[in-house]
Amino acid sequence: MNQDIQLILIDCDGTCYPSVNDFNGRFKSALKETAAAVGISTDTYDMIGQQVRKSHRGMMNFILALCQGDLTRFQDFTRLWCDRLDYRCIQPNPMLGKYLEKMPISTCIFTNNCRTHLNRVWGRLFGEKLPSISTLTIEDTYDGHWFHPKQSQDGFLRICTRQKALPSNTIVLDDSPIIIDTARQAGLQVRLITQQYPLISCLNDLVHE
Repeated sequence: MNQDIQLILIDCDGTCYPSVNDFNGRFKSALKETAAAVGISTDTYDMIGQQVRKSHRGMMNFILALCQGDLTRFQDFTRLWCDRLDYRCIQPNPMLGKYLEKMPISTCIFTNNCRTHLNRVWGRLFGEKLPSISTLTIEDTYDGHWFHPKQSQDGFLRICTRQKALPSNTIVLDDSPIIIDTARQAGLQVRLITQQYPLISCLNDLVHE
């Protein structure tokens, strides 16, 4: 293991499991359906979208705005949203759990998604044998008003501070080139996860460097 690395930050969707079009592609349509189900009109939905997306990036900030900044309502809304997603397409991967367990330095998940979603993904991947690593979700970046997603350098810097690791000693494993570029600009080390270079292969390389 590279002695300069103090912390490994691992993305969830598309990294811990391969992106599935019929599942991940449902995120936005399920969001719109959930908003309608709780009585948010199309006009209000579109208006809030225009107001928020320019200044506070990420789907979860949009949901927070739909919930008028109320975290309890946000949690209720995201549970209803997740109920509209079919997690059965995520295949169990106990081998990944074993790799995460044996990493010799601090390793944690950091996702732009909500806690309910991550818990359901984790349940599909690992069942009752959950790996004993930290899991950080968008709720962990809340500043009292908004979330700080990985599309902003500040999101990564906040997590590094929270985990007591220097950005230069932190490595991000993510499947999004845009997120990878943001992390690099924030001073973090990066590895892009792809179908040709999956997460387990990357973790194995890190252990043997």
